[in-house]
Amino acid sequence: MSAPMLKLHEYVDELEQVLGWIGEHEEEVVAAGGELPSEVMELLERIEGNLTEKVRRVALVILNLTASAKAAHAEAERIAAMARGYERQSESLKRYLMFSWNARAPHVWRLRP
Repeated sequence: MSAPMLKLHEYVDELEQVLGWIGEHEEEVVAAGGELPSEVMELLERIEGNLTEKVRRVALVILNLTASAKAAHAEAERIAAMARGYERQSESLKRYLMFSWNARAPHVWRLRP
């Protein structure tokens, strides 16, 4: 069972803590030829892997949201075009009704547009 994913800032906090520890123990690290203790290396690798995975997942969410927004805009344009078509049909039928009424019933009260 894997550990639950932390929030992005929590991984950054962990990384800052490890880097702070390295900074505090710089003389020891230099004395060891630049080698970090294995526990610190394992911790850094774990944090790096988790941070990389978190960033990848956030990037995928961004891509999905961007694609959803693009699809929604396209759908909105399609619906707006459909609405304009209905409006044109309505206006055309109004003109047809007015023309037919005025042409066929001159003795009847004339409709105004």
